[in-house]
Amino acid sequence: MLIWVYNYHQWKNQNNSMFENPKIEIWDDLMKPFQVLKKYFEKKWHTICSIAEHPIEKFDKLLFIEYPTLPFLLNSYFKKAIKLKKKMYLLLMESEIIRPSNFNINNHKYFEKIFTWKDSLVDNKKYIKYCIPQNIPKNIIFNNKNRKLCTLISSNKLHNHPYELYSERIKAIRYFEKNKIDFDLYWIWWNKFTI
Repeated sequence: MLIWVYNYHQWKNQNNSMFENPKIEIWDDLMKPFQVLKKYFEKKWHTICSIAEHPIEKFDKLLFIEYPTLPFLLNSYFKKAIKLKKKMYLLLMESEIIRPSNFNINNHKYFEKIFTWKDSLVDNKKYIKYCIPQNIPKNIIFNNKNRKLCTLISSNKLHNHPYELYSERIKAIRYFEKNKIDFDLYWIWWNKFTI
């Protein structure tokens, strides 16, 4: 069986990167689960690869990572898959704050199964529980020298959704600064405004 994977982030589709390079995204082995998945499928005599490898007509099943829209427009691969009546599956990773189209129930009619972390959707028939895997090292070496009370590891983002929590990051940072509590801040985009 030939299984085709389309990632919403286009650059992950090129050169089978999602299955070849575990550090392709934010250097934290976030793509490693896809490499493990590929090895599993290979043991079962299946091939799984990204869209760049073969034309869509050759694939038996299609997996979309995130609902396949461009801004206000259905993805051309998705439209072709519907026309060809391919069996499609959907993996939801982002929340409705980041990708509202992921959680529009009308969008789910095209898919045989939907893998999601959102418990309220899970019915173990169409909606299957999916926990986003993390690659936790076996040995973590802690340096107790010069340790701070707290460490914040997050990127600087902002969103206008009423349930967003990005603004809480800023409140926490301001609290530590105001109360002169020593803490470490790690990650990206803190030196510029981002959306």
